[in-house]
Amino acid sequence: AQKDQKQIEQVESVMTDEAITLHSSGGTEKIKLFVKDIILIRAADNYIEIVYRKKGELKSTLLRNTISNMEMQFESYPGMIRCHRASIVNIVHIKRLNKEANSHTLSLHDYPELVAVSRQYLLQVKNAMLALSDE
Repeated sequence: AQKDQKQIEQVESVMTDEAITLHSSGGTEKIKLFVKDIILIRAADNYIEIVYRKKGELKSTLLRNTISNMEMQFESYPGMIRCHRASIVNIVHIKRLNKEANSHTLSLHDYPELVAVSRQYLLQVKNAMLALSDE
């Protein structure tokens, strides 16, 4: 199957060795990470939890910010996709899309918990997985 340019860019954007600096909403805190090491970002009250790999270990850090602000910070990385109102995932870490009775979840590489996928973002997630399927 032929992949279109957008799908190729989506995958390449998160496979890069590029680092991104994520800032808290007040600008007082920041963390610099390689994009490919970020597994997922999820909302936790007035904070966001960033789950990433560092030297082979799973780590997480909290920043005071909103998921919407994080989504804007990742605008130039189309491989970081919103899958739920409270979650953004890096498509290269998606292992499988699971379908339960009335819901969908994602299994991720190196992450033990399932990540919810809302109906609103399901098509976006499926398209991202198609982009990955030929890699």
